[in-house]
Order: sequence, then C-alpha cells, then structure tokens
Amino acid sequence: GPSGLVAAKEALAAGLRPTVLEKSSSAGGLWRAADGKVWQSLRTNLSKHTCAFSDFPWPSTADDFPHAEDVADYLERYARTFGLHACIELGARVTLVQRASFGRGYCVRWVSQGGTEQAETFEFAIIAAGVFSAPHVPAELHGFQNQVVHASQYRDSSDFAGRRCLVLGAAFSGADAAASIARVAESVTLVASGTAPLYYLPRLVDGRPIDL
Repeated sequence: GPSGLVAAKEALAAGLRPTVLEKSSSAGGLWRAADGKVWQSLRTNLSKHTCAFSDFPWPSTADDFPHAEDVADYLERYARTFGLHACIELGARVTLVQRASFGRGYCVRWVSQGGTEQAETFEFAIIAAGVFSAPHVPAELHGFQNQVVHASQYRDSSDFAGRRCLVLGAAFSGADAAASIARVAESVTLVASGTAPLYYLPRLVDGRPIDL
C-alpha cells in the first residue's frame, strides 16, 4: 500500500536494502481493483493536490478527485518510477515477526507465493499492513437475518436496487456508499454513532476543490 511503498522508497534513498513482503498479487493496498477494498463509483475524499506524495504529483490532466482505479494506477507508477518492484515479493504471507533471539534485529517468517516457507533476520522491521486490513462487523449484527455487507465487500450499488438499506457509520465510507446506493435503492437510512454533529460538504465549491 501507500505507506509500504513510500517507506521502501525512502529506505532506498538512505542507502538501505529493503525487502517488501506483500500478501496480494500486486501493489496498491486497499486501492487494488481485483482484491482491494474499493467500489466502482469510489473517488478520493481529498483532491489530487493534497492526496499525493510530495515528490510525485498527479498529472495535470487527472480529475480533481481521482477514481479508485486512477489511484491504483498512480501507486503503480510511483513504484515503477522509483524502482520499487525489485524490492517487493508479491504473494508473500507473513506468519511471524519477532525480535531476534540473539543480537539486534527481527526474525521474520513468511510463506512465498509458491507455498515455500522462508525465514530471514532483518535489522529493522516496518509494519505497513494498515488499519483497515481487517473488517469489523459489530457482534450485534451476527444474528441479523437479512444480508450484511461490510464496506470492504461493497462493490456496486446495483446489488441493492429496489431494496431498503441501512448503512451503519456515517464517516467517509458510509456516507459515500449511502449516496451511491440511494440512487437505486427503495430507501437508505444512514446511522451515525456518537452525538457530535456531522457536516457534509461538497467536493467542489465555486469550481475549486474544497481542500485548497
């Protein structure tokens, strides 16, 4: 994902020899189209002017708020531009990270794409798995009789055409998904946790991205 890629890039710039272990078949983190956690209509919440690496701006022709597939392509170009693919082992499932029993460093074990178990000791370890790698479904919903879909599993609003939908969570993902589903569903109810008021603002104000 973005954090792992930029960490590898900076490690190379510092003269280190990073090894990036990525469980999936391609780089991109949550933004991967094949097995990421994005839906078809998803756009960035931040504009291309602020949702970018400081040393790798978006092309001037890019939309102000890029689509998910554009972000995946942006991250791929970032990795290619800075030669990061040579550091990345795809299809690597990490099974253990612990301090080495002797000297300094960390012992890391993983299963390669071909199913081979491997182990190596590294001087430093950076955990860049992200806070959204595992979906959280409230226990109260486990007995719910109708369909329950986590935002990470949501792909297309057409799956909810003509249905009555309840969206739990009114932050970025919940609000965006609810707006998309509302175009085709019979009804959509959006529920926010907490008591603090929420304010929804348009992405553009007078033709300018709101985060500028």
